Amino acid sequence: MTDKGSFSSEEYPSDIASRVTDRIVHTVETLRTQTTKPILTATKIFTVTVFISIVGVAVLVLISIGVFRLLDTILPGESWSAYLVLGTVFIIIGSLLWLRRNRPSD
Repeated sequence: MTDKGSFSSEEYPSDIASRVTDRIVHTVETLRTQTTKPILTATKIFTVTVFISIVGVAVLVLISIGVFRLLDTILPGESWSAYLVLGTVFIIIGSLLWLRRNRPSD
């Protein structure tokens, strides 16, 4: 028979150790889930966004060079005609975007 303050050497110490270990593991997992996962997700989204932006700018530059060279070979005259066509297209696009802007309220 054991006293109130004593315990059997077979069950109680291993039970405490496993409970404490489980509690620590659960606390660390919960803390990691609430702090580290959102940071990692935001970092991945930021990295992919920067990569897509850089690739997008490079593709736009290459496409614009290709269109200019195509217009330069198709249109008669020197390269001024290609500049004239591309300038007109960009002025029209800019005007349409300017008309669609959000005007600040007074």
